[in-house]
Amino acid sequence: MPRTFLPAPPRAAPHHPTAKAWWHSRTLWFNGLCAMLAAAEAGFGLLQPLLHVNAYAALAFALPLGNAVLRVLTTRPLGDTNNPQAPPAPP
Repeated sequence: MPRTFLPAPPRAAPHHPTAKAWWHSRTLWFNGLCAMLAAAEAGFGLLQPLLHVNAYAALAFALPLGNAVLRVLTTRPLGDTNNPQAPPAPP
């Protein structure tokens, strides 16, 4: 009779000792600010009269570039800061 292997049960992600809270993430703040500005522009149209014709093309290039730079500069992962058994992250 052939053996059947059952998949391992899912495990919780291990806590990284230097994990940081989400509000310490520059990448999330940058992306949130970009999303708010895009929503404000779509809703009110206040930026388009103030920007040069090529500004949208420049922004379309700069936003992903800024996101990539922040991802390269990232050294610590986001973690579960509500876990009382997790060791504190160093300053």
